Amino acid sequence: MILSAGFGVSAAVVGLYVSHHLNVVSGPAMALVATAIFAVAYAVAGARR
Repeated sequence: MILSAGFGVSAAVVGLYVSHHLNVVSGPAMALVATAIFAVAYAVAGARR
């Protein structure tokens, strides 16, 4: 539970950082970062099986 909250906070912070530097909207940037985190977690879970 704490790990998922950490991933959420990190997605928000990195999304804000990316949106500021690329001059894009912050909400979709956060969603893309969260999707990237999910994709990495999904790939790692698949590789462990």
